[in-house]
Amino acid sequence: MKKTTALSLTLRNLGLLLLLGGGALVVSCSQDPIFYTIENETQLKDPVISGGPTKIVALNNALYVASGGIYQYDQGGQWHKMGSQPPGDKVIDLAATAANGYLYALTIEGAKFTGGTLYRKKDGEDGWELIPNGSAYNRIAVIFGAHDTLFAGAYRDASIDSAVLLYAQGAAAELSAGRTSNGLLKTAAFFEGDYYVSIEKQGLFAAASPAELSGADSLCESPMGLLTIERDGKKYLAAAGSGGTVRLIKPGRTIVAEGDFGFYFTGAIAYWEEDATSLLLLGRGIIGGNSTTYYTYGYYELSLDMERGTLGAFMSPGDSRAEGMSTSVSSNAKYTASLGTHVVNSLYWTPAAIDPAMPLFAATQRDGLWSCRGKEWNVE
Repeated sequence: MKKTTALSLTLRNLGLLLLLGGGALVVSCSQDPIFYTIENETQLKDPVISGGPTKIVALNNALYVASGGIYQYDQGGQWHKMGSQPPGDKVIDLAATAANGYLYALTIEGAKFTGGTLYRKKDGEDGWELIPNGSAYNRIAVIFGAHDTLFAGAYRDASIDSAVLLYAQGAAAELSAGRTSNGLLKTAAFFEGDYYVSIEKQGLFAAASPAELSGADSLCESPMGLLTIERDGKKYLAAAGSGGTVRLIKPGRTIVAEGDFGFYFTGAIAYWEEDATSLLLLGRGIIGGNSTTYYTYGYYELSLDMERGTLGAFMSPGDSRAEGMSTSVSSNAKYTASLGTHVVNSLYWTPAAIDPAMPLFAATQRDGLWSCRGKEWNVE
């Protein structure tokens, strides 16, 4: 409706100007803001997954995301709601442990949050198993999978300043209490033999086993996003903080690159490559920003030199860049008029083993799941 109204009004105004002008009138539609918006506007599809989806996780040859219930994307190339759903009214978080094939779901009952209940499902099997929390920290808020271990951030009663790192390693069917702190778990990863956890107000910690994390020293300030990346035999752990600080960590817990890019990072992080280009994709938001639609969201692209282990150009998708450097979108204008207007909480680049087309997926804060196919973003 907006497009038709804006266009008809613009044509009516142009007609009036032509009648009254009495002279030469040169009109460039591509320079008119209204025509520019119409030209680059994406015709949105009906969403398969609406609302505010959880983070996207991978397990074997499938991707998973939840919005109310759990959806699966497998080698058929389409999202569908899983037939087997965990107990509870709503799934609020997902995690996967690829080393032992478990999908974890954190669920709640009712509209008021009083802590989540944790379930897991073995890949290829039916039914969900309850993972009890026997600790005094009764409110599980977030979960992350790292290799063979499920990490959970929990706090006591209503005080988030009294928090604990819980974990279940391997086939363990219950949670064990680990490091206590005054901050909640923010993210976790497994990289080259070490478990990494980021705890709010405390920092980033690494150890050879989950139990050893309690006595580990902080490597740096606590990042919101961790991602293992590999290309041509070069491996790094990328760590991105809420204020836009990005670090590369090489095997051995050594920080080899650091840059402060001065933006509010949402926690969405993905790796993307094409030809000689390697990019880190980083969710972009505003401090204190709610789920408002405006032309300042989406994500940034940060180029990586995988051979040297350095950070390069920091750009908006589709912006002009050095010759030979690729971008994840067809044009900045089309990106800005589509996903660029939405807050992104999770990004995932699909492996070719799941879908040879390798689409990018984005879980937005309130506007459903999106995909980038043929370098153009649209509702999935």
